Amino acid sequence: MNAAAIEMCEVRKGFGNATVLDGVNLQVQVQVPVGSIFALVGANGAGKTTCIKSLLNFALADSGSISLFGDDHRHSTSRARLIFLPERFLPPHHLTGFEFLDYMARLHGNKPNRQRADTLLPNLILILRHCVAQRATIPKVWHKNSVWSPV
Repeated sequence: MNAAAIEMCEVRKGFGNATVLDGVNLQVQVQVPVGSIFALVGANGAGKTTCIKSLLNFALADSGSISLFGDDHRHSTSRARLIFLPERFLPPHHLTGFEFLDYMARLHGNKPNRQRADTLLPNLILILRHCVAQRATIPKVWHKNSVWSPV
């Protein structure tokens, strides 16, 4: 039998006097097919974000154990098959659009491709302008920073 895709055993996490995760036990025992999505759904303040951040090693659990596909979640290789899409994304303000795409390519073990970046950046700019037109919240730093400029 294959290891669980996600396994959390007695995971606890608190912030100050507030206990956010109190002995969470979760096991997702499935063969995860390509393109599958797993989601946590719950009320605001239920601990979903803290659970995911602990799972992805963005936040340290106070106690308990977490494994992904049978490997300790603290090893980057255990997270290689996962994608995390945060609610609010803030690219580094000190990078140009190309520098950000270059960084992401290298982070994922790919060779940067300027030609591909040149085709992606105009779409990113259009998306950002659409967000502004829809009065979506975009950090003020984006308005003056190089993210608007592809190079």
